Amino acid sequence: MKRPLIFFIILILSLINIPITKAVGASLYLTPSTGTYKVGSTFSVAVKVNSGGVAVNAAEGNLTFNPDKIQVVGLSKSGSIFDLWTTEPTFSNSTGSIVFGGGNPATFIGISGTIITISFRAKTSGTAKVNFSSGLVLAADGKGTNILASMGSGNYTFSPTVVAPPAEPLPSGVPVKPDISSSTHPEENKWYSNSTVKFSWKLHRDVTGASILFDQKPVSNPGPISDGLFDTKIYDNVSDGIWYLHLKLRNKYGWGQIRHFRVQIDIAAPQPFSIEIKEGKETDNPQPTLFFESKDDISGIDCYKVRTDGEEPEVVTQEEMLANPYKLPLQSPGKHSMIVEAFDKAGNSTAATIEVNILPIEKPQITKYSKRLSLGDTLILEGTSLPNIIIKCYIQKEGKKPVVGEERADENGNWIYAHDKSMGSGVYKIYAIAVDERGAQSYPSQEVTVAVTLPTLLKIGNIAIDYLTVIIVLLVLIGLIAFGIYWGWHKFRLFRKRLRKETKEAEDALHKAFSLLREEITEQLEKLENVKGKRKLTKKEEEIEEQLKKDIDIAQKYIGKEIEDIEEELK
Repeated sequence: MKRPLIFFIILILSLINIPITKAVGASLYLTPSTGTYKVGSTFSVAVKVNSGGVAVNAAEGNLTFNPDKIQVVGLSKSGSIFDLWTTEPTFSNSTGSIVFGGGNPATFIGISGTIITISFRAKTSGTAKVNFSSGLVLAADGKGTNILASMGSGNYTFSPTVVAPPAEPLPSGVPVKPDISSSTHPEENKWYSNSTVKFSWKLHRDVTGASILFDQKPVSNPGPISDGLFDTKIYDNVSDGIWYLHLKLRNKYGWGQIRHFRVQIDIAAPQPFSIEIKEGKETDNPQPTLFFESKDDISGIDCYKVRTDGEEPEVVTQEEMLANPYKLPLQSPGKHSMIVEAFDKAGNSTAATIEVNILPIEKPQITKYSKRLSLGDTLILEGTSLPNIIIKCYIQKEGKKPVVGEERADENGNWIYAHDKSMGSGVYKIYAIAVDERGAQSYPSQEVTVAVTLPTLLKIGNIAIDYLTVIIVLLVLIGLIAFGIYWGWHKFRLFRKRLRKETKEAEDALHKAFSLLREEITEQLEKLENVKGKRKLTKKEEEIEEQLKKDIDIAQKYIGKEIEDIEEELK
């Protein structure tokens, strides 16, 4: 039957159903949605519908899966809520897809309506997802409304198939010699300071009994009577010495060969001992010779560790100690404490201590040096000491590590040291230490101080002028010049201010005087004008009038120019 025709039939049949008054979302989902399976096994997954409380009569969907992980081995419509199929359930293992589409004139309302069941086979280990790529659920409302609200998915895990190892073949004779091991005493030729011993061995399927014996004999027979069937044995509080475990196993053919396992135990410390110094507890020898020896009756002495003044210990083997007495490394003057630890072959130890006072040789003296050097000068130290010994000169700038130089004193004990390394400006503390051919040292000499400064630029009599002094003088002169310039500029500003004030006053006075003059001349000219109205001016009066007019024009011209010049200067 063609798909459109079937849907048409379903749609017509749905018209007879009661209309849906309220639609709730439906869902398509898989059950189970998770699971763990062995590779190669098959498992079933049901595709189901939850109508969401609404009557439905059709659904379809498209599922996808990873064909590298799983494959479909079959699809089943048995138990489906649908009888009619618009799309016959089919699958493709090459593309990893499953499609279906079905319906039923009768409606379905429920939360777990089975549509189809899928059988998968797990191909490889890992995880595989099965998802809906599309789908629809049609309500039986006479309209074929799609009420699908959600689509679930499945996530499945596959583990490798565990292949059981083939059963161990049963031996055809008596058991082989057992392979014994010990987690507490693994090496048979090594000593251990552990009195608890644990043994273990492997039992084959055919073994029916074990006979065991633990004693101090290298070879023993544990006897023909079985002590039980067990694969471990623990012995506590085992005393010091060499012990052996003897074990044999039995099967239906009889007793097998005996295995002997050796264990060496020593929990006792080496015997107490003392330290002697060949040169005495007070000596000027910087490398005193120590005599010490301990004994251990069980495992024997393995080595000694000698620690001086809490420093890292020096390891001395028993063979080295017996061949040569132990000499301390070079020691500086003063008191030193030594700790000697004797270790046996099981790691147990016993310690002894002693103190020695290393006496110094005569310290050198610095008799001549320059308290002040210029940058680039060579530091020269002169002094006295014991004859023919090495003088180490320590030159230390504040905050820096000292620089060490050496010089040998002559047969009279005189020495001169010239420092050939460059010295930066600053203050240096200097002292010397004497060292003889044995390596014995003195205490440091008295400490002297040398200042290194910039080189001298000029010397006048006993007065030396160096670059620093010149720089200071120049700075002072520059400061004085700057102050003089500032002071002169300040005074000039005050003078200019006063000048502007006085000039302004002169300008105001000139304006006033010119105004008075112009008023006076104007008044005189007005009088002459009045006379002219009454009578004719005399020749003298006419000359006066003419001269007054010329004078006021000249005065106005020159005074105005001077006022303009003053105003320009005041700007």
